[in-house]
Amino acid sequence: MATETVNKELPVWITDLDGEGVTVQLSVPASVNGVEVDCLRLRSPTLAEVRKVQKMNKGDPDAVELQLFASLSDAPPADIAALKLKDYNRVNIAYFRMVEED
Repeated sequence: MATETVNKELPVWITDLDGEGVTVQLSVPASVNGVEVDCLRLRSPTLAEVRKVQKMNKGDPDAVELQLFASLSDAPPADIAALKLKDYNRVNIAYFRMVEED
């Protein structure tokens, strides 16, 4: 039985995707930790981090996601929540590209 290879080209706004994390180019600059940035770097999570955030935010998958993205980018949750929706979606997509199996 032949295996099918799927070519998963990355969007141009995802850079530096590796085992350590991913960098997301924002569509507009955002304030993170009081500094204007045009990209966010998310480090790769550990299972323990994911479980801790899930336990803290039981029953609220949106809060889990927000808290996890904040933790992985070393940003306050309020700064992640203040991203433009387009940029939040970019962070979401980049996160799942980072953690999915090759």
